[in-house]
Amino acid sequence: MNAPNNNPAYRVMAVRAMKKLPIFAGLIDDDYERLISICHIQQVTKGQQMFAEGDKAGSIYVLLTGEIQISTQKTGLVHTMKPGEILGEMGVISQGKRNATANISADSIILQLNQQQLENFMDMYPKIGYRIMRNIARILVDRLNAKAAQK
Repeated sequence: MNAPNNNPAYRVMAVRAMKKLPIFAGLIDDDYERLISICHIQQVTKGQQMFAEGDKAGSIYVLLTGEIQISTQKTGLVHTMKPGEILGEMGVISQGKRNATANISADSIILQLNQQQLENFMDMYPKIGYRIMRNIARILVDRLNAKAAQK
């Protein structure tokens, strides 16, 4: 994987994508700049596997360009990610294992946020950490409510 972190165009693309994600809602421009400083922007090629079902969750990913296919052993293909989507946030928060496999299905640029770096960041910037954790709680409530409504 190539890490083009110093490319200003990729950094702008990453900040724009993060601003659209509910997990980062309510942050200000300076917060995004601080957060992007601990992220890794990577170019990945079609055919690479990001992680496998059962792997320990250790990073959150945002797809900036390209496509990622998400599959499980039981169901097969469950979702094809498009630019602007986030992957792995719940596994990192729960510190659990990946419940699906992620394969790069088209050359892509991804933003990677490592769990330990995120935890250290939230300790250093507790206001930002609070907002992110509050957003995660809201996302979980919304998902639980949607699941309950299906029954």
